Amino acid sequence: NRISPYNYEGLEFVLYGIQMTGGARHQHAGGDTFGKASRILGFLMQYTRVSCPHPELEVDNWFKEHSTSFPKIGHKRLPLHGILNLGNKEKCKLLEKEFTLDTYRSWLLVSDFVGVSVNNICSYTVTNTVTKIVEQQKTASDTNMTGATKDEWIISHNNKCVLEELNACILQMKNPENGNAASNWIVNRLPRGADKVLAAKGNLRMAQIWMERNPNDEDCRLSLDYALKTKNQLETEQVLYRYKLADANYLECIEQNNPTELIHRLYEDPRILTRSKVAAGDYPDFAAAAEEIASINAMNHHAIKYQLLNRWLPQSNSCSMNSAANETFSDFNINLNGGLDGGSGSLGGEDSGSDVESREDRDNLLRCIYVLQNGSVESVHYLLKIVQSDDPTVNTVHKLRALKCMFSIYGEDELDKISGQQSQQLKSFMKDLIFISRMEKLNLPVNVESFQTCNKSNLVEGIWRSCKHNKEGIVLVRDLCTEFSIWNTNLWSSLLSQMLKFNFIKELEKTLLVLCSQPQIWTCGQFISAWNHLLLS
Repeated sequence: NRISPYNYEGLEFVLYGIQMTGGARHQHAGGDTFGKASRILGFLMQYTRVSCPHPELEVDNWFKEHSTSFPKIGHKRLPLHGILNLGNKEKCKLLEKEFTLDTYRSWLLVSDFVGVSVNNICSYTVTNTVTKIVEQQKTASDTNMTGATKDEWIISHNNKCVLEELNACILQMKNPENGNAASNWIVNRLPRGADKVLAAKGNLRMAQIWMERNPNDEDCRLSLDYALKTKNQLETEQVLYRYKLADANYLECIEQNNPTELIHRLYEDPRILTRSKVAAGDYPDFAAAAEEIASINAMNHHAIKYQLLNRWLPQSNSCSMNSAANETFSDFNINLNGGLDGGSGSLGGEDSGSDVESREDRDNLLRCIYVLQNGSVESVHYLLKIVQSDDPTVNTVHKLRALKCMFSIYGEDELDKISGQQSQQLKSFMKDLIFISRMEKLNLPVNVESFQTCNKSNLVEGIWRSCKHNKEGIVLVRDLCTEFSIWNTNLWSSLLSQMLKFNFIKELEKTLLVLCSQPQIWTCGQFISAWNHLLLS
């Protein structure tokens, strides 16, 4: 006790002398105290202190015992007497700041005769390291002039290597429950961002190890469930911030632990409709974000997409079938013999697409196209299954919308290869469906087979007899005549008369342009009257 606890050389000389002159007697009296002191001293002589002297246990005691200032060497060396004689609580208090990522492995080798458990060494290492990280980031945040807020999500890793080393340190703990508690503490202490996500992954690993060793323990199971939930939520939040999608309505789904609803909301984002209409612009990749979120939460992304397609691809209101059919026809710009633009629903200046139902269907169709834009073979098969379905619940407009998705996503050559069908045949089938859907709107029962095999002249005459006083019927007869080259002068005279009667200016203009290539109708009085009416309107 007369020798300074920091004077390792003097202590080594004394211990050596004791062991040489009376080792057996001192060993019997002191319970191998001197042998233990010698081993600790051997370690300390190779070790350089990393913490400041403890104010209470070292500095104050030194002043009380020696009435002199604390020796400078004490800033580089630890006191042998304290490590040898202090109780476990005070010894940990003395040494806790010494346990860092750079030193803890050395302490683990001497934990038995130093008298500090492996769990404590690793636990203090975690505490010291994370506290230092938090303090450094707080200081950086306080001096940051960019206006970043305290709770701002940090996209990139600042301490990835450190956290990986901490996870390795925690794995050294003998008790997995303590390891789980330490890793969970790290998650709670770190600021929001990529580092917190990495820490949550480490916490999940420790919870799994604990569960493996105690498979029937309810606390282990609850801890594992909580660790998995925390990891998934943080990782999902990281995806949203990375794709610049961290809006309040999306973060709300994470708080509610509802990733399915989150993916649904992503595909319902109005910016998907904007990007479909305006090519220029910086738009988030909703599909990539949704796919990553599904993978994180062990969900089937394809199944979710097909659920959305099953909801959006059918028409929302069967009563507005004609509107959707006309839109499909017009949007595809299918020229009927180069004259008419697909049976437009614009009759007498009215815009059939202005109603809420058709706008909703149009938006849903754009969403379907976006969902399927990856162009996978499964997507083609899904759409073809709808197009070729005999299920009575799959109506004509449903099939039309499926065909439009198909042609919007794939080129003709690619579609021929993937589907095994000629794209021209599919286009022809689409024309048939358009006419059938328009006839269904007029309560004229017809199916694909009967439409394809019937005499088109007889069909036109039948529709004209029953629907010549109906605006939609007049336009349908005109389009059928144009598509199937029916140039009966009397029929066209009647058509022009009805268009003049209803004052279909837009439709009249389209019709006259088509008839300009049919000289047999030029001498018809209604043809001349229609031109005069159009020019004067």
